[in-house]
Amino acid sequence: MEIKQTVTMPAAMRHLFVLLIVMLLGLNILVWNEPLVYIAFFVGSLIIMAGDLIYKKTVMQPLLLKPAYFFGIFFVLYFSIGCANISTYRGIVKPHTLLIITLGVLMFLIGVFIGDRIRVTRSDTTISFARLKIGMNTLLLISSSAAVYVVIRYGFIFLATYNKFYVNTHLLYCILLALVPSLIYFAYVQYNSLRVSIPGSLLYFGLPVLILITGGYRGYIILLMLMLGIIAYALSKNITRARLLIYVLIAVIMLNLGFYIMRDFNTYLTRTRELYAVHDFNKKYIAIAPVHFAFRETIGLFQRIMDVIPSRVDFGRGALLSADFLTILPGKQVAGGFLVKTLITGVNEVGGLTPSALGGLYFDFGYPGIFSGYFLMGMIAGLFYKIYVVNNDVQSIINLSFVYAVIMHYMHRGVLAPYYFFLFLIINIMFNIARLKKGGLFLQDAS
Repeated sequence: MEIKQTVTMPAAMRHLFVLLIVMLLGLNILVWNEPLVYIAFFVGSLIIMAGDLIYKKTVMQPLLLKPAYFFGIFFVLYFSIGCANISTYRGIVKPHTLLIITLGVLMFLIGVFIGDRIRVTRSDTTISFARLKIGMNTLLLISSSAAVYVVIRYGFIFLATYNKFYVNTHLLYCILLALVPSLIYFAYVQYNSLRVSIPGSLLYFGLPVLILITGGYRGYIILLMLMLGIIAYALSKNITRARLLIYVLIAVIMLNLGFYIMRDFNTYLTRTRELYAVHDFNKKYIAIAPVHFAFRETIGLFQRIMDVIPSRVDFGRGALLSADFLTILPGKQVAGGFLVKTLITGVNEVGGLTPSALGGLYFDFGYPGIFSGYFLMGMIAGLFYKIYVVNNDVQSIINLSFVYAVIMHYMHRGVLAPYYFFLFLIINIMFNIARLKKGGLFLQDAS
């Protein structure tokens, strides 16, 4: 009989963690003396009092994987940081906007409830990792070739952001293939409790990151980090799951550094110092400046779109929703971000804007579009979580991490990207090819 051992975080470590939170909040109160910090201290105190319960549910059990909790935390962070008027970037957020956001979130949660009640049948299959490995290496070869071509022709786009608008869409899709091998490798290794080797880490994490950087979009790296983080949380146990907090902190620091690198080391974007000055940014909140401006960009654009439509122009009736799908067809079409920029600025020039799912859905269909869109996203999240719970295999956890990350990305981006469906299709085609026969568990074949 197998005896399960429960490994918990040492009490001293938990007490130290609590003490650091109290000291940090107390220091903030002394320095800032603002109501917002008092509220944070109060909420923090409640969290500390319920510390053991939270630890058991989030570390010893993967409670945060449930869509209501996962996206609930995302909504609170995203909208509280983005809606806070600590700068005038993209204008001032109005109370009416907050009401619409609240209703959209409510529709999402209703969708989760419905999706979780869809009947799912368990699918037991045997998978050959050897076949998956062939597919993974093939995808890396294709994406590496595309990345080298882009660097030779367009330069290192991450430091010359303007050039990314000239890269062919099909090349970007080839670069994005690097996401898939990374997800499959780390999900398989963790699922089967295997050791992650240094060559494996370099090949299936280091190389994909380098490849994705050549595309010039931070969103690609964010997608990869989100998916790997969700996979790690779902498949880790106890103390290992607790250590993920450190990795999350490192990921946030890396993304913040990307914000400063992209703005202060190229000539296309406004320098951070100028950005703070022009938009009256309260520098007491400089620690969250990168995420504030990123989130405020989309929420502010949503505010602006509501002001413009339908007072000046009619609803798009699906024009924005289908815009990026048309760019993969022969000929020259206008991408979704360009449509939004033309609407907001009145200038038809190279570049694009991210209206968020709120702004994108309102652009096309008004308030019904927002509510139905958020409901549909919630239902999809609830359904894929149900599939994961029923099957609990590598394919279902990869699909769940992919769907969660894509929903978050679309909520920020606001323009439906064809590569969401393209990559999802590639992932599941690879598993279908690697499937050997009905019955049995996931084959532990590391050859």
